[in-house]
Amino acid sequence: MLNAISDGATCTVNALAPGLHSGATPSPYGRQGHIKGSVNVPGLALLDPVSNRFVPLSKIEQLFREAGALDRQKVIHYCGGGITATATAFALALLGRPDTLVYDGSLHEWAPDQTLPMETD
Repeated sequence: MLNAISDGATCTVNALAPGLHSGATPSPYGRQGHIKGSVNVPGLALLDPVSNRFVPLSKIEQLFREAGALDRQKVIHYCGGGITATATAFALALLGRPDTLVYDGSLHEWAPDQTLPMETD
């Protein structure tokens, strides 16, 4: 993850809710905000609230395009503990992007270490 922060070819995607990403909502992970330089594609935005199915691929593509994730060669997804990040990684794979990884330690591992960079909006 440290290498990804400074690698212009890699996009890090935070799959948590916007308030957790920005730091506006208190974080259960130790520090508020997101891993430095990451963008937000909330996992819940990928699901239809009525059917609980993924939204159409066109909407998924729009969300990742707006976040800038489609402009990068590699995408690393994270969340609080790696679970929601699997949904955003799977959604990106549905778009034909196999170059996605999941940081399974996510903020549960990252945030308590005060030496690792985080930001708030």
